[in-house]
Amino acid sequence: MEPKISIIVPVYNTEKYVAETLELLSGQTYRNIEFILVDNNSRDRSLDICRSFAEKDPRFKVFSETTQGPSAARNRGLDEASGDYICFCDSDDLPDREMYGTLLESMVSSGADMAMCEIHAEHRDWIIGFPYEDKTLLDRQGILADLIPKMIGNDTDWSKEDAIWGSVVRCIYRRDIIEKTKVRFPLDISYAEDLIFTLSYLKHAQSVYMCKKVLYHYRRNEESLMWNLGVYEKGIFEKEKKKVMYLKALLEDIGNYDLARKRALVSYKHYVIGALKNASMYDGDSWLSNVYKEIKAIVDDESVHEAFASFDCIGTKQKLRYRWIYEGRAALLTLGYRIKFFT
Repeated sequence: MEPKISIIVPVYNTEKYVAETLELLSGQTYRNIEFILVDNNSRDRSLDICRSFAEKDPRFKVFSETTQGPSAARNRGLDEASGDYICFCDSDDLPDREMYGTLLESMVSSGADMAMCEIHAEHRDWIIGFPYEDKTLLDRQGILADLIPKMIGNDTDWSKEDAIWGSVVRCIYRRDIIEKTKVRFPLDISYAEDLIFTLSYLKHAQSVYMCKKVLYHYRRNEESLMWNLGVYEKGIFEKEKKKVMYLKALLEDIGNYDLARKRALVSYKHYVIGALKNASMYDGDSWLSNVYKEIKAIVDDESVHEAFASFDCIGTKQKLRYRWIYEGRAALLTLGYRIKFFT
């Protein structure tokens, strides 16, 4: 009997896009698939659209998850899945019609524990790939020494090279490994939670197959959570710090923290920069006082001081900012963001 694939689709307020996504899923050339649609408190017609597909095609199964966030929705999907293999698709993106059959063939033919494809980010006409040849099969050593570190981030503060996206939408996983090791998405972070999932899975994988084909089309949804980057969000630094602590714990558990440590620190610095920019976006009363307090709390954090103890960057602005962060110069940083020196 042909292997069965479970495709988990978290759904949240995507009524403009979800029908097109579900049409492409329904039309997959590989047919032995179940589609686990998990609505996550949508306030528009998304749930109704999902139900209409389930009425026409019994492979669609619709569930509602009241715990907010994509992690909770995906975890609910994992609990409901019955396939031999697991894939994920976002409800506003466009999978190629041959995507899941191609990924499955990659897994079966190679005997790999995971396979990855490339992504086309339509809003930038950008191919999100990886630095491997097509049909590369990474063994356990390759996963530990090369793939995982490159998923963590770059090895210098100034590198323009993109880290390998560990996004779950480009991967196919073995469900028996997921269930045996109880890999799930963390509920207390809302960005890069899929990277945490993939790294948690790779902790147990013996081989990964690289399918250098663009099979997934990433469509920028201006209303989605990850694109509200220009809006102030209170407490974002603590969320970013928690994410890095997840990464650190994972790497230590896997046993290659020393190998990936530099990349982890570089990524943390970028997260800190993002938190400082976010603090400067505050638009309420007493701007100077509130922004200063938030920036001071960030640069006074011991983990930030440790991360910026050494840096290798280029450009006057970047060097100044990094030095001021390391030295805890909250007033200068606040002034720099006030006059938009760093933006």
